[in-house]
Amino acid sequence: MVDRSEVIKGYEYESGQYVLVDGEEIKKITPRSGKTMEILTFLDQADVDPIYFDSSFMALPDEHADKPYALLLKALQDTKKMGVAKVSMHQREYTILIRARKNGLTLHTMFYENEISSVEGYGKTYDAKLKPEEVKLADQLVRSLSAPFKPEIYKDEFQERLN
Repeated sequence: MVDRSEVIKGYEYESGQYVLVDGEEIKKITPRSGKTMEILTFLDQADVDPIYFDSSFMALPDEHADKPYALLLKALQDTKKMGVAKVSMHQREYTILIRARKNGLTLHTMFYENEISSVEGYGKTYDAKLKPEEVKLADQLVRSLSAPFKPEIYKDEFQERLN
């Protein structure tokens, strides 16, 4: 076991090559978002594909910050917008999406466009000839199997079998 006092921090600039960084140097290079969250813009919720959501965090207001928290929450609810902000966590800066959810603010770290895989042929228009009765039947199937989303009914069955 390594004692915490023996842990050093560094940055790998080439494979196997590191620059050691001490606490004071980390403070100097910490971006502004290390102390405050800077909202860059607001987007229509409908315009953001959930594929860009990475990790989710539930945000609570700091002490004496109930009013700004409530104002941002109400504005996002009323306008159906989400915020885009920069924030630092664990000595790294992230772009996050801020959205109103269940009367609170939920933060999602964001995948960048270059992190979203592309698959050749995905999204192409298929030249399939669909008969109206086939479309009607498929629509009926979807409607008959539709239900409200209740996350509590979905279980990790693999995990349950391990227990």
